[in-house]
Amino acid sequence: MDKLRDRGYHRVHVEFDLSHGTGQRLKLLSHRGEFLIDLVAKIDRSHAPWRFLWVEWLMMQDPRKEPNRPLLPDQEAPGLGCSLDILGMLVMAAERLGVDGVAFNPARFHIAWMARGKAEFLDPHDRVQFDNRREAFGRRPLHEAAERLKDWAPGPMVMPVSDALKEAICHTLRA
Repeated sequence: MDKLRDRGYHRVHVEFDLSHGTGQRLKLLSHRGEFLIDLVAKIDRSHAPWRFLWVEWLMMQDPRKEPNRPLLPDQEAPGLGCSLDILGMLVMAAERLGVDGVAFNPARFHIAWMARGKAEFLDPHDRVQFDNRREAFGRRPLHEAAERLKDWAPGPMVMPVSDALKEAICHTLRA
């Protein structure tokens, strides 16, 4: 909330939709009705033996901020600058729910790029593809790589919570 207040959002409104079609939805809106955070998540058991807090959708934006760089694919406004805070809260929720981790499909290259170091690909082949694409773009700006690779669709990324998933991810990275 401090980061939101620092950006001029002193009053916010939270809405929950627990029967959303693809999970449970949380919306954080400014007092003017501007979307700040939109999150849809659910418990997922489709990647046995793992159970995840699956993030179906996450959008964080600052609709009042003027962009100081080109927007990334699918962005309508610059980000809120609180992704680490939100990811931390999702990890705490996963721990509390007793699942193995937080998982999501990075819909775009730039999402995987921003998640690197915090999340790992569930399939090591996706990690190799990501590393190859990242190296191919070298030091070019992220928006250029994101635009050129906007159709790249890797498999899930995970932020492990359970010791078993942490060990499995470490074992895969060592292999």
